[in-house]
Amino acid sequence: FDALDLQNSVLFGNVQAVLRLYENHPKLTDRYFKSTSGPGQRWPDVTVVGEILTEKVAMLLYRDLYYRHVFDKCQTSVKFEDRKESWDNYCGVFDYVMEQIENPGSFRFHLPALWIWDIMDEFIYQFSSYRLHVGNLMSGSKQTTNRELEIKSVKDNPDIFATHIVLRYLHRMIRVSRIHDYLKLVRDGSDPDTLPENPSADHYDALTSETARYFGYFAIMQLMRVHTMLGDYWLALKTVEVLETRSPKALFYKVLGCHISLFYQTGFSYMMMRRYQDAIRAFSSLLQYRNTTRSFGQHGTAQFSEKKQEQIAY
Repeated sequence: FDALDLQNSVLFGNVQAVLRLYENHPKLTDRYFKSTSGPGQRWPDVTVVGEILTEKVAMLLYRDLYYRHVFDKCQTSVKFEDRKESWDNYCGVFDYVMEQIENPGSFRFHLPALWIWDIMDEFIYQFSSYRLHVGNLMSGSKQTTNRELEIKSVKDNPDIFATHIVLRYLHRMIRVSRIHDYLKLVRDGSDPDTLPENPSADHYDALTSETARYFGYFAIMQLMRVHTMLGDYWLALKTVEVLETRSPKALFYKVLGCHISLFYQTGFSYMMMRRYQDAIRAFSSLLQYRNTTRSFGQHGTAQFSEKKQEQIAY
């Protein structure tokens, strides 16, 4: 994985080059950092790569890949410091994106939709995983070598994946990106294709930038997911009322995982509210999509990992 190539591609706004690098990184991981016995090997440490990368955004993206690999392939070696640093990086990514939207300058940040979805999706997965880990740690059902020390670390860092802060980030991303304004235009009959990328616009939001649009749109999806986790199924469904689920140009079609998550969470929420006919319709739509596309079970160009399948159900 060429970190400098990633940095240059991001700086020059070459989304296709960024996408190629991103889709290729699982293959490089399997080739160089996969262990046949025990946990996988970690990528080069972020402090080492930090001596090469000079741009903040490139470092944030490398950290995203690094910690995602840690939580996917090196789960048995995950420490509290990994969870904290991953949380700090997510905060850094979201703060950076929202700063770009609120105070646009000459540099415009662009990422492919697939990577944006994976950032948002992994953020909520790690949130749920962390809360479960802390619950088991506090109850004593999970024994670790340094349990007392880890409990102290958890208590000393109450903001890490705190529910109210996670919700605040999602709500703020939705508001700042102006995704609701974009969706209103679509509902009022505007063709999404007539709202192309406009790099010369004074504003950098869902109306002028695909990157801002996807961050806002996927934040809505993840907000629904959090409400489902918290057992507020009515609010989960209310959150996605603004989406045009029957439009052939709906944004969730852009990323397979987003499509699956939307209809799974919708069907599950209906089922928990005992609206069984609505649940059947949602699940039927998902199954119909499975039967009409050969790409089901794939994530970009790579197969869904076991963890990705687990994330759908979280």
